[in-house]
Amino acid sequence: MIQVVVLIGNICSGKSTFASLLGNKGFRFFPIEELKKKMNLEEKAYDKNQETLYDEYARQIINLGKENLKLIVESTGGNKSWPQCLQKLKAAFGSKLVVIKINASKEICLTRLKQNKTGHRTNTREDLIDIIDKRLSEYISADIALDNNGTREEFLEKANQAISKIINS
Repeated sequence: MIQVVVLIGNICSGKSTFASLLGNKGFRFFPIEELKKKMNLEEKAYDKNQETLYDEYARQIINLGKENLKLIVESTGGNKSWPQCLQKLKAAFGSKLVVIKINASKEICLTRLKQNKTGHRTNTREDLIDIIDKRLSEYISADIALDNNGTREEFLEKANQAISKIINS
């Protein structure tokens, strides 16, 4: 049975939508933003302490996993320290972890970002989306890939199919 679902994808690709669907199935969302707040890392400090932050993130997720909680981990995957964090999670959870990559074109991500900036840095730039896409393709492989370039309804259907596979595995 899958215990940890890692969602990766660009800004506004659909990770949070997928996470909310999983939340309805008993998975608990563990956002890195909460840990960043607990560690009192402001944007300037965050850039200098990424490795420390992601080491702590992995440690806390692994500890929560020991309590047999079903967890959702979400990341753009674009951070330089993220691949090491993901490797620690894979080592700790093995087959109980699934990585889902949600793909959306740069144009769609930018359109969604302009429509709703909730939870996103207000200074997100087009080149940042390009950087995230490049890092995702270079460093991170996924067990499941979902395309989110169509309508919301189309994505919800794909997401629910993937969730059924996760729940029934």
